[in-house]
Formats: sequence, C-alpha cells, structure tokens
Amino acid sequence: AIASLERLGATVDVAAADVTSPDEVRALVERLSLGDAPLRGVVHAAGEDLVQPLEATTASQLAQVCGAKVRGAWNLHIATSDVPLDLFLCFSSISAVLGSSGRAAYAGANAFLDALAHERRRLGRPGL
Repeated sequence: AIASLERLGATVDVAAADVTSPDEVRALVERLSLGDAPLRGVVHAAGEDLVQPLEATTASQLAQVCGAKVRGAWNLHIATSDVPLDLFLCFSSISAVLGSSGRAAYAGANAFLDALAHERRRLGRPGL
C-alpha cells in the first residue's frame, strides 16, 4: 500500500509513537516538521475495544479503552495546533450515535472524536 502511494507521488513516513504520550506525539510532529516535505495531514485510526456491561466496567478499563482514541486524538490536536494541515481525520464509529451493546466505553471514546472534529471546524481547522 505504501509503495502504491509513493508511485502516485506521495511521501510516506512510517513511524512508531505512543499516541497516548504527549511527549512522543510532540516529538514526532517536530521531527516531521524538519523533513523535506511538510506535515499536511493526520489520520488517527488508533483504538481499543472492550465488550462488557457498563456496570462491570472499572475506571481503569474505561481509561484503557479511551486512551488511544481520546488521549491520542487530543495529543495530535495539541501537537499540530500550529501546523497548517489539509486534513485531520479521526476514525469514529456509529456507536457514538447509536450505542452498541456492551461497548459503552468505546461509544464514549468515539463520541469524543466526533466532538473534537466539530470543535476543530469551529476553530477554522480541518476536522472530520
């Protein structure tokens, strides 16, 4: 897939970073800004799921499910606040609107992504 994108003229940089770590995300964004091609977009597709009733979900389990989606998206949002992006795409789920049996934490995390996209657009920044 990467080779296909590169044949079309895209520059693809594959990097490992923990999106739940503000320091790692900030360092990655800074490193990318020093490259030959400026960072023009963010695609946030990290996520974790947990299937169990809400009343059985502990605070630490909620934090675990929300970590990659919520903290990750927020860290990317903050780290790119001064970067002129063409896109900031977060992969949410219909569970944010309709809910999903046994997936309250997942639904909440996805609702956050939807709200963040709306807030970014309100600020005049890309968000989807």
